[in-house]
Amino acid sequence: MTTMTRVDSPTKFVRSLDGTYYMVSELSEMLGIAQSTLRKRMHDPDTPEWQPSFTAALGKMTIYLYTPDDVKRIRGLMKAVRQPQPFTNAVGRPALYTPVERKERQRLFSQRHYWSHRLAEALEDNKQEAAKHAKKKLDVIERKLDK
Repeated sequence: MTTMTRVDSPTKFVRSLDGTYYMVSELSEMLGIAQSTLRKRMHDPDTPEWQPSFTAALGKMTIYLYTPDDVKRIRGLMKAVRQPQPFTNAVGRPALYTPVERKERQRLFSQRHYWSHRLAEALEDNKQEAAKHAKKKLDVIERKLDK
């Protein structure tokens, strides 16, 4: 039993051309970047060096065609583009927490806010059991935040 793979018409069209050409989807996969990033750079007037060497029209569709030389050029451009270092903020100072830790701390701060209000309400209404429970919760949260 043979399985057929579907090849869409833009791909057939590009493969029928003389020479080796890559479409945006193929180039983005080769370079390991999102198609949207590649298209954004390609259409940005400040970065004309990211534009393809050729374009072709297939009906109303514009197909951007990159040559192997374009691939080499764009790989070089990607190396030149400053890659953000992990866990740094906009000014480059190292962050204290990873994104996962930061999300957990945000959750704990939210819980601390909630239980501190519950404690204040319980003390105001003279509800000793509720105040005791809220105080225990706050202590646990504070210990987690101090780690």
